[in-house]
Amino acid sequence: MEYKPGLPGARAAPVFNMRIQTHENRHKPTENGRINPLTKRECEVATLLAEGLSVKEVAKSLHVSAKTVDTHKTRLMSKLGVHNRVELVRVALQNGLTSLHLH
Repeated sequence: MEYKPGLPGARAAPVFNMRIQTHENRHKPTENGRINPLTKRECEVATLLAEGLSVKEVAKSLHVSAKTVDTHKTRLMSKLGVHNRVELVRVALQNGLTSLHLH
């Protein structure tokens, strides 16, 4: 399933159980007191990776280079304190980022 922003039926970017980061709310706590460490694009990349897509598949789906996806992956994993895809899937499941609709 390809992610196509703005099209009917397209998956909305997950909010990672937190508010999407903007300049205004970058460090403001959400209702549950947590600060969102991820950007909207990092959430999109995390969702697709957690659902089993490869870096190349995510890049194709989001219309960016594999290097860009790899950079997002490195940053989001660092921000979340995870070291591998298994841990990323665990965090994604715990935060409602995916329900494991594997591709």
